Amino acid sequence: MRKRTEDRKIIKILTCASFCLVMLLFVYPCPARSQDQPQGNPTDPQQPESVPDHPVTSTLDTGESIDTDNKVISALRVGHWSLLDFSLFYAYDNNYAFQPTNPSASNAAAASALILYSRQNSDSGIDFQYQPYLFASAEPGYRSLFLDQLLDLHIYRHLSARWIINVDERFRYEPDNGSLFDPTIIPNYTTGQIFQTPFLANGQSSIQNGLVVSLIYTLTDRDTVTFHAQYEYDSLTNQLGVPNPFPNQGFQTSDTIGGGVSWNHRWHLNQQIGVNYTYARQILTQPSQQQEYNTLLVTYEQKIRPTLTLQLAVGPSIQSHSNGTPASKTVVGHADLLKTFRSAFLTLSFARDYGFTGVISNSYHDRYDASYSQYVGRRLVLSAGIGYIKQDSLVVAELNGRDIYGRVDYELNNRWGIFGQLTVSAVAGPGLPYADRDLFTGGVRWSSKSRHEFQQ
Repeated sequence: MRKRTEDRKIIKILTCASFCLVMLLFVYPCPARSQDQPQGNPTDPQQPESVPDHPVTSTLDTGESIDTDNKVISALRVGHWSLLDFSLFYAYDNNYAFQPTNPSASNAAAASALILYSRQNSDSGIDFQYQPYLFASAEPGYRSLFLDQLLDLHIYRHLSARWIINVDERFRYEPDNGSLFDPTIIPNYTTGQIFQTPFLANGQSSIQNGLVVSLIYTLTDRDTVTFHAQYEYDSLTNQLGVPNPFPNQGFQTSDTIGGGVSWNHRWHLNQQIGVNYTYARQILTQPSQQQEYNTLLVTYEQKIRPTLTLQLAVGPSIQSHSNGTPASKTVVGHADLLKTFRSAFLTLSFARDYGFTGVISNSYHDRYDASYSQYVGRRLVLSAGIGYIKQDSLVVAELNGRDIYGRVDYELNNRWGIFGQLTVSAVAGPGLPYADRDLFTGGVRWSSKSRHEFQQ
């Protein structure tokens, strides 16, 4: 019965997303410029490409900016569809159910791909990414064949010389195993954007869908005002064959809807400040369990050097409850440092927020992330990273989780390469047993670009 309910949720969300995409493709056409021009030479990692004068899309795997106007994205393409990369690999998981006792190991053969549909011109654009993971396993009690899915839709359009509308939607479905390759953070060194991967708990089926619609108005050459509306849906269910998965966070679904307005002033080319107000209402499992968040942030961003970017945001947040619990006040924000070297990339990040971390909660969390990539010669890439989350809650004990990963990539040529990655995950809390998981993946990878061109 639970499986049918989950399938209906997935079908409903995918059907809605597909309908919106089809309508946008027909109602909102944007003729693409010629994509037959040769691609330029790879850029020096110390000199990131300039940001286009419109919102850009970041790839799901490396965070690289996608700007297909007059550019060839991949040799494997049909019309506006391109295959960015695919992998064939082996996966070993020593605790796929993420249980504190009696861990169960699994072996699986797997494949993944990243597919892009893109149409752009100077005034509008659509980027649609689809990244499936297909697993096959013969382990007793483990699903023999299942599919992880990650979809990302980005649309922008210049309504006039001063108005731009921007739509971002990301859908993730993980039936059992949690994230495989995703590092804790995926930075884009061109735009400074950092995507945080939810990783606090594995071993549960999860559905995540987030939608943000922004309307950007240019007041002057230095000032912009942005109005935004957002919706997020998160769902966690017990995986098949495991009646009591760990941890039991108390909530299975969360619906969050909100909006706000922000003002941004650019002092000069490499320095800007801003103010951002956001209102959000969160409904947890039942309509009677609701939270309201009112948050005001002062933001600051500076490109200290062409290779060093600092981003700061800090301000008060007030949380109100529908059940009569007194309102709580706290300070939230984030601090990010992105640094590129001649042959390396470094990202340091801290955030305090109330967003989804891998478990559904009705309170704030503190999160620390770091990632580092080092190129050794022309063929070898070494990467490592760590993430730590302290998740508060008003109904269950506090949870603490971490992810540590290390990865080695070796390029056989400009397109083909082999890789190996080890991810060590753990979660625990006061009164809750410690559970950990070691996941190894290794295989062969084809990519539309050399990893030396990736901003990761």
